[in-house]
Amino acid sequence: MEMLLQSHRVFIKYAHADLLDPHQVVLVDEGEKNETIEADAIILAPGSKSKILPGFSPDGEKIITSDEPWRLKRCREK
Repeated sequence: MEMLLQSHRVFIKYAHADLLDPHQVVLVDEGEKNETIEADAIILAPGSKSKILPGFSPDGEKIITSDEPWRLKRCREK
């Protein structure tokens, strides 16, 4: 996915972010370095962590997490 985005000139940064306005964002990494980025369009994708419920173990087929849907065979065939 990253390579596809980069091929369309989308730059990916992993950091904590504060949106200053519709065209500016400040990135703060673990080393507490700040980087201000200006762009015509900014996409913030906060991500997530899957929570496993007791008694339900993800098997990638019948029980999946939010990470698996795009990997399912029936999704790739469409």
